Amino acid sequence: MNFREGFAVEALTAPAVDFMAGNGPYSLRRFVERSRDSGEKSHNMVITGMEKKGILEDLESLEKHPKVKAAKEVILDKIDEDPSAKAIVFTEYRDTAYYLTSELKDLGIPAARFVGQADKEDDPGLSLKS
Repeated sequence: MNFREGFAVEALTAPAVDFMAGNGPYSLRRFVERSRDSGEKSHNMVITGMEKKGILEDLESLEKHPKVKAAKEVILDKIDEDPSAKAIVFTEYRDTAYYLTSELKDLGIPAARFVGQADKEDDPGLSLKS
């Protein structure tokens, strides 16, 4: 790989690594899955760069989402203290909300997502319009 190719790979993959640091490997995996299907050239370039740097292989060995693990621990502690306890968890990304609600439901905890933005793909959001 020459300097130009190396620089391009670095420039394209740095945002993906930053994204993963803040949102966990699960969200980055979901981005990669959606991006592969999108056919967009910029997405393909990012994925190719991630493959060249071995990031995609590393994703498989990482915990799915450390913030979700921490949130589950806090919620379970609160439920142990008070079985009728309720919680609201705010998250920036739909993938994180989806993953957290799925994990809570697997533990037998009723959970629902509330998405307050416009529709995205097959995931409806809410609006102020009646």
